[in-house]
Amino acid sequence: MSVLLRLGQLCLPPSVKKRRLKQLFALTADAFESSVPLVEGASLDEVLERYARFTREEAEKAIARSDTREKVRERLYRNAFDLGCEFRRKFRIRTQRDALQMGRIIYKVLNIDFRSDGASGVVVRRCFFSSYYSAEVCALISALDEGMMAGLTSGLKLQFIERITDGSECCRAHFGIEERTS
Repeated sequence: MSVLLRLGQLCLPPSVKKRRLKQLFALTADAFESSVPLVEGASLDEVLERYARFTREEAEKAIARSDTREKVRERLYRNAFDLGCEFRRKFRIRTQRDALQMGRIIYKVLNIDFRSDGASGVVVRRCFFSSYYSAEVCALISALDEGMMAGLTSGLKLQFIERITDGSECCRAHFGIEERTS
């Protein structure tokens, strides 16, 4: 595990958390082809709440326009994938274990209890966004999670099996290899 990854596990200053959340906000707004709502002067918790409301509203619009839904999903995935790749390089992530540790750090900023299940997947027992999102919104927004983890793991595909927004007590997902079609 790299030194930067170890430091990230120990402590992330609020200014770093806020900067990364703003970065996520920007790449998400880009995927929705929307502008980022004003967040200057807002606390970290306020920015997170605004992000939750923004993503819910934009996802609901995309879902209502079924012709753009898949394009939005692809842009969410691609933008998050690029960010995951950036983190993989910056934090020198080499193994799936390192990627899961980085995921835990990232999701902690988002008030999501993200943990390895000890095998080839993850469990989320508590998710800040579950009180904001419907099952349909969550399914669309999870393209961010899939892209982020694919970027961190050099392409492994995160597939959700259960979601809190579907009525499960937790979210469960596992990693698989992306099947490519020719």
